[in-house]
Amino acid sequence: ECFRVMRSSRGQPPYRESLLTRVLSESFSSDRALIVAIGTVSPSAADTEHSIGTLRALQQLQGTQMAFEQREDIAKPKPAELPHPRTWSEEEVRRWVEAALGGRARHCAASLKRGTDGKNLTRWPLQRFVMLCGGDEDLGSRLYQDLRLRQQTAGRA
Repeated sequence: ECFRVMRSSRGQPPYRESLLTRVLSESFSSDRALIVAIGTVSPSAADTEHSIGTLRALQQLQGTQMAFEQREDIAKPKPAELPHPRTWSEEEVRRWVEAALGGRARHCAASLKRGTDGKNLTRWPLQRFVMLCGGDEDLGSRLYQDLRLRQQTAGRA
């Protein structure tokens, strides 16, 4: 309050309202006195209003004002979610089989029946993948495991 009155030149600062300002009154009015003010702000979003209030008070002590005030909601950008294999179209299923396991199952894509979308594919048992891969149990098992992994990681980035 004392600083505000002194800056506005509206009379005598109200030193008597506080014991601290009475003790420091000579420092406030002396041209040779140096005053240091320290403010603490919180990094927490929950304390934003208090931190802004502290910064405004320090600016007032310094004799400056914020040039403008702009409020902005800060939201973390949502990472792109991986679609669940259940939602894959027939074309997406075909592309997955062609690219799965570093392209080792590319030849199996030709064996996919028309209408095989993600909803159908996620219901397949292990033996169906082995059949898709021409009886190659190792490749069919790896393809099956890759699909299960994609189902587990769906919705995450």
